Amino acid sequence: MTGLHVLVTNDDGVDAPGLDALVRALSALRGVHLTVVAPTTNQTGASGTITTTEFDVEAATTAGGNAATAVAGSPSDCVLFGLRQLFTEPPALVVAGVNEGPNLADFVTMSGTVAAALAAARLGVPAFAVSAGLAPRMDYAAPARFAASLVTRCRDDAAVRSGMLLSGTRRTGIVLNVNFPPIPARGVRVLPLGRIADVTGYTRRAESGTRVTWEPVIVAGDITRVHHDSTFDAPSTDLEAFNHGFVAVTPLVPDLTLAAALGRFGFVEDLKP
Repeated sequence: MTGLHVLVTNDDGVDAPGLDALVRALSALRGVHLTVVAPTTNQTGASGTITTTEFDVEAATTAGGNAATAVAGSPSDCVLFGLRQLFTEPPALVVAGVNEGPNLADFVTMSGTVAAALAAARLGVPAFAVSAGLAPRMDYAAPARFAASLVTRCRDDAAVRSGMLLSGTRRTGIVLNVNFPPIPARGVRVLPLGRIADVTGYTRRAESGTRVTWEPVIVAGDITRVHHDSTFDAPSTDLEAFNHGFVAVTPLVPDLTLAAALGRFGFVEDLKP
């Protein structure tokens, strides 16, 4: 297959409007070939679960009538089935989305959209996870166009494609986690993940005999809050950027190993089990 082969998936299901918007935007790109493999039903919050028993796979279509393969499983199942079963050669990219609702900060650990992208990256295929902020009337077109611009850059620039891979003995892809605010975006910021909730201390509430009741003091973030008229221009996390009207982009990797620290713990091997 010539051109750039892209596997498209999501976690909202094969008939979701966000997936349809993404497929429409990517289908319009010259020299880009799509394969759509998506869950049969909505798998929101599936995280990185995989099916360990039999599951059904059938021909399907997106909401707009594009050909797709529907997998009765999780988003990670869809990516693994595509990469391990459907293709003789891996695609150049995986694009997951457009998700209904943002996947920000430490909430990414629960996201099926992000998990699908990480499943691809773990097998050496770079990926984009694209999500749209919640609104009474969802706008999937803007994040779909942005995803198309990212794919276009990968198609046209070999340096961008190589930059989406980590060097090392095991080929590993990078995931760009993209979150669009539910208002016209002020710009794009590439930032680390934020925190949804920080425990800053504890307040003593009651005491009865030897039992003491404590209440945590929590500073909570809000993935639904966007300041429509914000002029703040220096966010430090993806959540803060999103809250102030920016498209938030965070590079993620699937391997939790801190490779740079491995050498610090050689003494452990000298300990007697």
